[in-house]
Amino acid sequence: MALSFPNKSRAFDATRRAVRFWGYDSAMEAAFFVTEDALKRVQPDMRSDEAGLLRAFDANRDLICATAAKVYARGPQRLIRSGELRLLGPPPTRLPPSFNRGKG
Repeated sequence: MALSFPNKSRAFDATRRAVRFWGYDSAMEAAFFVTEDALKRVQPDMRSDEAGLLRAFDANRDLICATAAKVYARGPQRLIRSGELRLLGPPPTRLPPSFNRGKG
């Protein structure tokens, strides 16, 4: 079964400076993160606060979900970062300092 995004919920993660959202592969839930840098790439004028990131995510949800589904099909990928709106593997348990500054 293909990855789907019926749950419109998303949440701001202040530690990662990212927006978390969820996709579903049959009965399996997969959590994803899209970083501030990735959102700035698709919406350069976004504000860098919680509300700004959530608005940018909402405005680009279709692109973000399509990207997540396409890369997830190659394997369970979960992190959109590095200012490139691409998915790169599961979130690390310990993030590098540059990631926390939003420079991934």
